[in-house]
Amino acid sequence: MRVSAVAVLVAVVLATGAAALAQDEQPILLRYKWLPEQRLTWELASRVNGRISIVEGEGAGTTLDANTIVNMSIFCDVLGVEQDGSARVKMSFGAMSVVTTLPTGQTFNVLVDLAAGKLRIQGVEGAQPLEQDLPPPLGRFFSQGLTVLITDRGKVTSVEGGEELQALFAKMAGPQASVFNLADAISWIEPLLPEQPVKTGDTWSETRPFIFGATGPGGAPNPFVINYAHAGYTNIEGVRCVKINSNMSLSGVDFATPEPDAAQGLKQEFKEVSIQVNLSSNLSCEDTHVLSLDGQITQTGTVHQEGTVTFGDRQMPLNQTYHMDRMQVSLQASRVP
Repeated sequence: MRVSAVAVLVAVVLATGAAALAQDEQPILLRYKWLPEQRLTWELASRVNGRISIVEGEGAGTTLDANTIVNMSIFCDVLGVEQDGSARVKMSFGAMSVVTTLPTGQTFNVLVDLAAGKLRIQGVEGAQPLEQDLPPPLGRFFSQGLTVLITDRGKVTSVEGGEELQALFAKMAGPQASVFNLADAISWIEPLLPEQPVKTGDTWSETRPFIFGATGPGGAPNPFVINYAHAGYTNIEGVRCVKINSNMSLSGVDFATPEPDAAQGLKQEFKEVSIQVNLSSNLSCEDTHVLSLDGQITQTGTVHQEGTVTFGDRQMPLNQTYHMDRMQVSLQASRVP
C-alpha cells in the first residue's frame, strides 16, 4: 500500500508539473489592472560604482573611484480609471538618501526631502551640515508631483503639472526644444506591455526619441529602441509572476545644454556618451504590476561642466572636464504591500 501511495503521489506531482508547464506555454494577454483609489508604492535602491578621471581643470590628472548608494520611494495614486483601461495616476516622491563612500573611507551624506523641496548636505562625519532649497522648478515639481494618463499597456500618453520641468528640459534639449514633449521623456517604472498575447520566449520592442541626442531629418530627435522579452515565470514570496526582460543601448551620443540650466547653474557638454541598460521585472500574475525589479545601467563618456554651484550660502565656480570610465548603476526596486 505504501508503494502505491508513493506512486500515486509522484503521479500527481508530475501531472501538476506538466499542467503548469502547459499553462506556461500558452500565450497570455498582459495588461495592467488599475483600480480606483489604489496606491502603488515602490522602494528604489541603487549603487553607483566606477571611476572618474579628471582631464581638465582643477584636479586634472586625478582619478576618483565612485561608490554611492541612493535610496528613495515612489508613490503612485490611481485617481481614476477610464473605460478603455487607462488610468490617471499621480506620481509623488519620498525622501532621497545619497551616501557616498570617499577614498578615505569616510562617508558623504546628502538627504533630499523631495516633497518639501529641501536639500540637506551632511558632508563627512563631524562637518557642519548645510541646508538649502532645491532650485525652484525642481522644488515645485517634486512637491506637487506629476499626474500622468497611462494606458493599460504602461504607455504614458499625457502629463499634467510638469510645465516648468518641460521648459527646463526643452532648454537643455537646445535645437530640439521645438519638438520636445515631456511625455516622451517619462518612462513608466513598469515595462511597456505587448499589444498581442505572448508566451515564454516571445519578444516585442518600443521606439522612443532620444531628446538630447543628435537630430535626424527635419530636426526630429533620433530614436532608440527598447527590446522586451517574455522570460518565463517565477514565484516571489508565494506570488506567481511573469518575468519580463528589457534592454536598450546608445553609443557615441553628443549633447549639451545651450546655457547654464536652472537645476545646477552649469553649462554641460557630453561627448561620446554610451549607455547600456539591462532590466528584469517580475510582474504579479494577479494584477500584472511589478513586484520586483533589478538591473544594471552602464555608462561611459566625457563631460565638461562650467558655471557656478551653490552650497548653502556659498557659490563655487566650476570649470572641469572629466571622463567616466564604465560607470555602473546596479538598480533594485520592490513593491511595498
